[in-house]
Amino acid sequence: MSWSTDPVAPQAPDLIFTSQALTPEVLECDLWCVLYRMLQRKAADHASDGHGVHIFTNVPHRSMELRWVDETTQGVGDWTYTLKLNALFQAGLNTDDAADAFEETIGVAVSWFVEDQDDLVAEEPVREGWRPGLRPISWGKGGVNYQHPAYDLPMSKTSPVDIYWSSEMSPEIELF
Repeated sequence: MSWSTDPVAPQAPDLIFTSQALTPEVLECDLWCVLYRMLQRKAADHASDGHGVHIFTNVPHRSMELRWVDETTQGVGDWTYTLKLNALFQAGLNTDDAADAFEETIGVAVSWFVEDQDDLVAEEPVREGWRPGLRPISWGKGGVNYQHPAYDLPMSKTSPVDIYWSSEMSPEIELF
């Protein structure tokens, strides 16, 4: 995983996060890294009117595009952030329908992110051995694994970010 500039907009801040995620758990962590950067840069990106984040799953480009939106789901701010998912897409090529497998993994990761964010704000009880916030990357006989930079980023305990989602297969924007 790494950040880079958009070659089409070299004057822009680092907007592209390249992920090596192959599972929803790791993708959820990578998604948190992108959203954390967006939160940190919200004012600098002129997105102060941002009410939520719209995630567009772009299967042909093997990515997720994230943009601040207002309460009417209109884009606000200067930039669209990209989460590149080439490794995840390549991993699904051995399935009967790579596009469906790709979108399914993204859907699970996003729904877990929204659930974990809501649980943190609502101070829901945490499973024994887990800590508040993002669920661990893995758990079970090998123990609980929190080996990802996302676990070092502070999550807001007061105001979750509304997450909206759409894709080419489901173009209508929906609140997740």
